[in-house]
Amino acid sequence: MSVQLIRTEGFPVFSFHVHENRDGLCHKSVSGKGLLDELGLFYKNDVSPIILALAKAAQTKAVMLWKHIYNQLYTYMEEESRDAADDSTRNLIIEQFKSITWEIEPEVFGLHSNPFRIIPKFRTDPNPPHNTISIKATCCLAYQLRPDHGYCSSCPILPPE
Repeated sequence: MSVQLIRTEGFPVFSFHVHENRDGLCHKSVSGKGLLDELGLFYKNDVSPIILALAKAAQTKAVMLWKHIYNQLYTYMEEESRDAADDSTRNLIIEQFKSITWEIEPEVFGLHSNPFRIIPKFRTDPNPPHNTISIKATCCLAYQLRPDHGYCSSCPILPPE
């Protein structure tokens, strides 16, 4: 895995690239524990060193960076479940997401607790058509990078409705 810093729309964005092809990880014929073990090794050996280096360089806590990864995983899960063919598939996607986020041991992240054990919160999007949106696990801080950006509608810093 590598990380790339990209400047888009006037502010920097980190892009994470997985070099080893891991397609079909969820389609392997191994137990759920086997998949969790493989994912845990990936986080521990590949992702954690990058997170720790970024945290040190940015002078921030590693847990905050792990929560940014959670934000992306949650967004991916929402998109996949929204595009699911039926309710059964949708429920399977949601349950798999819960499993791969909640059941991983904290040591994998190099932390005392699992930063992915987050109970999702929701609010009404202030932008039309005013759908319910999930609140991010942590703020992306984009509002600090550009004076014209403001808070995202899913920002946890915004006060409750």
